[in-house]
Amino acid sequence: MRDGARLKADVFRPKSAGRFPVVINLGAYQKDKLWVPPADLEEEPNEYMNWETVNPLWWVPRGYVAVRVDGRGSGKSPGRTDPWSPSESRDFYDAIEWAARQPWSNGRVGTNGISYYAMTPAGFRHRLFLHALAVGVHAQQPRRGMVAGSQGPMGEHRRSSLQRRQLERHGIASAR
Repeated sequence: MRDGARLKADVFRPKSAGRFPVVINLGAYQKDKLWVPPADLEEEPNEYMNWETVNPLWWVPRGYVAVRVDGRGSGKSPGRTDPWSPSESRDFYDAIEWAARQPWSNGRVGTNGISYYAMTPAGFRHRLFLHALAVGVHAQQPRRGMVAGSQGPMGEHRRSSLQRRQLERHGIASAR
């Protein structure tokens, strides 16, 4: 981070060599805490599932890098948690910029999540680096990444489909 703090992250990459779009979360829930989904979720549980975050077993096989970051004071990241604060927005901004510069990244970074993970990026929705903002079904003007979030009666398949279409619309992913 710009102040020298080091946040802990998990990075899940495709096995093949290359540069890929990145889908990232940063939040106050522990990135390493296993979440066992309800039986009616349209997605099979797996060892990497985490509450409201990017599921690497869905995104990585489709050609994305999945990055999950523990915010300050959360999980394995040191510091004090300060949800939805300017400092959390700066940390998320710095994490996105870091991901965009990695050798495995094609420079296109999007955010993804529901509830907390959908609201957190809204704290920097007016910053120029953000490619688009789609929380639920709205979008804003482009530059680098995108946000797709939903919660409630939408099933995982429908939510993932919406997020995929938003990524394609804003040039982060290509249509398959």
